[in-house]
Amino acid sequence: MEWNEGKAQKMVNKYKNRFNLRLSFKVIRVIVSLVILYWVYLFVLTVSYDFSKIGPRTEFYQKLAIDWTYPELTSDLAISS
Repeated sequence: MEWNEGKAQKMVNKYKNRFNLRLSFKVIRVIVSLVILYWVYLFVLTVSYDFSKIGPRTEFYQKLAIDWTYPELTSDLAISS
């Protein structure tokens, strides 16, 4: 079997296409796994925030600060003085 430039170029193109396809699949896999990890992270944050009961207390103090800072604005927080 004789080796010539045509065979070499054909072989290079064949493996170049395979490498490009493999590389793109690897990149897609990494991106998909990062998105899944981000969703899991957000889910854990949401669940822990909901169970910690920090939300209503923070909302109360935010509305209280608005009522004290800007008396002309109204919020649904009713403070009788």
